[in-house]
Amino acid sequence: MKIQAKFKFSILAVLLFSLGFTACRNNGGKSDSPYSKVTLRFENSVGNFKIKFGEMIYLNASGNTYSVTLLKYYVSNFRLVRGDDSVFSFRKYLLVDAADSSSWSITLDSIPNGVFKSLNFDIGVDSAHNHTLAQGGVLDSSKGMFLDEKSGYIFFKNEGNFKDAAGVSRPLNLQLGTDRALTNVEIPLHGIQLDGGSATMRIIFNLNEAYRNPTKMDFNKDGFHLFTDSSDISWITNMSENLSKAFSLDRID
Repeated sequence: MKIQAKFKFSILAVLLFSLGFTACRNNGGKSDSPYSKVTLRFENSVGNFKIKFGEMIYLNASGNTYSVTLLKYYVSNFRLVRGDDSVFSFRKYLLVDAADSSSWSITLDSIPNGVFKSLNFDIGVDSAHNHTLAQGGVLDSSKGMFLDEKSGYIFFKNEGNFKDAAGVSRPLNLQLGTDRALTNVEIPLHGIQLDGGSATMRIIFNLNEAYRNPTKMDFNKDGFHLFTDSSDISWITNMSENLSKAFSLDRID
């Protein structure tokens, strides 16, 4: 009888452990905390394809065949907007280097739980931080994205080559900057609920959209801009508007 009792107790212990494990697993990492954590991951593409650096294989809306050898941009000042229009802001900066996946992610902590309708962020560096070298982290001048205290940071940089109208390879060099170029991006979240756990939002940046919507960029005319010349003002305006529409939510893990 004692052996049978021990056997029954063992079976009960295994069942209780299994139920507890299943409950934890089905909880999806959620907790009773009133706050959530969201990691934003910026993944980069040209159309529906991941970027292959140095290969002359991409085609923009103007019919230019081009390659990518460098793609960097700043994302900053993140805002999550709840369904009741309350906004939770994070003064953080991320320098995305499309060639370095370790630079693609940033985490927002202590977000009050609720249902959220949009994610907002800026492309670039706000005017309060755009004209000083006295900064570290991704804003350090050693990152190669700071020109001088007058011009400020390069918000978006894309280098490569393109084939001109005669089929000759030409350098592609595009740098977007100045306070006027700070660009707001709004991504609908369609009522995602944060309830005390952790989530990863995977955001796609489509380089071709940055050269298409709403203004088509022809590299034969717009393949070289360094934003420091007065003739760049119209291009800066068009690029900023295009960039605001070049990001989309892929999925939430």
